[in-house]
Amino acid sequence: MAITTGIAIAAVFAASAWLHASGAPARWELYAAVAGGVAGTLLLTGALMGLVFVSARSGHDDDVDRRSHDN
Repeated sequence: MAITTGIAIAAVFAASAWLHASGAPARWELYAAVAGGVAGTLLLTGALMGLVFVSARSGHDDDVDRRSHDN
């Protein structure tokens, strides 16, 4: 999660720099919305991928597969 957080921070800075370079109006609401959207998306993606790996390692996926073949 630390790597994902670092990537999210870097992406927020990159998006803010792109907004500044594009000549968008410098309103704090715009920068807050972009920062929240970019960081929220990347952090949620990282958390969900982490849950996928935890589920695969713990064997829960194998249990579901075995039940479907017993019918």
